[in-house]
Amino acid sequence: MISDKYKFIKKQFAKTNKKNDENYVVSRLWHQLNNIDVKMITQQYIVRDVKTKQYALADIYFPQFDLIVEIDEPYHFSEEMLIRDQIRQNDIVQALGCSVYRVTISNNIEEVNRQVDKIASEIHMRILNEKFIAWNFDEYNPTTYIQKGYIDANDHPVFKTVSDCCNCFGAGYKGFQGSGTGHKFQLEIDIRL
Repeated sequence: MISDKYKFIKKQFAKTNKKNDENYVVSRLWHQLNNIDVKMITQQYIVRDVKTKQYALADIYFPQFDLIVEIDEPYHFSEEMLIRDQIRQNDIVQALGCSVYRVTISNNIEEVNRQVDKIASEIHMRILNEKFIAWNFDEYNPTTYIQKGYIDANDHPVFKTVSDCCNCFGAGYKGFQGSGTGHKFQLEIDIRL
């Protein structure tokens, strides 16, 4: 399981590979946390509006704490971008019910570090003061939910593939290229991702 977490963590860093400021913040924050029981997701896909299929990619998401970190590079400082970012943040908070922390990138590395370290301290406090549940990599295994007999949205279920999700509902796929399928036993229900 540790090697699976290591692969997952490396994949999260790889998503920020070409984004220097974002990569710096992700790296500093992860190393400040220094805890492989904390799950960090970069570029988390979030549905903003189901009807229009609008989505957002959160820079960093910590599902155990319902916390998102947005990294504001200099292009975010125009009046238009500030308004767009506020609307986007409101959509994200409404979709996930989470807290959003912002890191403002500047040429002052001490200031950037201070902001990141403050977020790391907040997460450390939550680990100590809340009922912290360590990241269980088995959440990716559909067998976990099949044996449990149900999926609760509050468990924040995550699957590696669409077929893994569909198989929780009895589909029996070895592979699947769609974004959803019909329920195997209840024909009026669709399984959509």
